[in-house]
Amino acid sequence: GWRMLICQPLDAHGLAEGTPVIAIDPLGAGMHQKVIISSDGSAARLAVMDDKSPVRQIIIAIIDEPEKEAAA
Repeated sequence: GWRMLICQPLDAHGLAEGTPVIAIDPLGAGMHQKVIISSDGSAARLAVMDDKSPVRQIIIAIIDEPEKEAAA
């Protein structure tokens, strides 16, 4: 089976915007990580190797964010 994540779209300021979507996660994104999702259903179906699958969204990248330094 495939791991699926519930992903919340964000606006330009990083605030929740719109309805969450379910996306196939072949990359192993962690909780609260920002990701880039493709809504190209044909690419998602190709990834799961099933041209009749209803899958539409797939995570195509995990966004790197700088780590915060611990306070001294």
